Amino acid sequence: MVPEFTDPYLAKLLGWADGFRRLGVWANADYPRAAVKSEATGTTKILFRVDASGKLAGVEVVKSAGPSREHKLLDRMAVDKLSECSFTPGLDENGKAVGGSFPVEYVWKLE
Repeated sequence: MVPEFTDPYLAKLLGWADGFRRLGVWANADYPRAAVKSEATGTTKILFRVDASGKLAGVEVVKSAGPSREHKLLDRMAVDKLSECSFTPGLDENGKAVGGSFPVEYVWKLE
């Protein structure tokens, strides 16, 4: 039960997220128990913003994994785990730190 990263901007995310290893090794314990019991699956699409200091400036679920309460638990878990990450800001052509916005997709499936 590991979310897959299928986003085309994953290369950018990897460059920004120091905490990516944590994202890449989600354990079954991260899949909400109620979502497992109800066999909730789907894709949570998130847009996150990082400011020029590398702090998470905002997270928005732009598409829920689904309509049920259990799907909302999957969405919340995706946001919570992303919020635990630390980020290194990008640099512009002059070497100045800049923020940015990046989409992420979490594909939730039970195996």
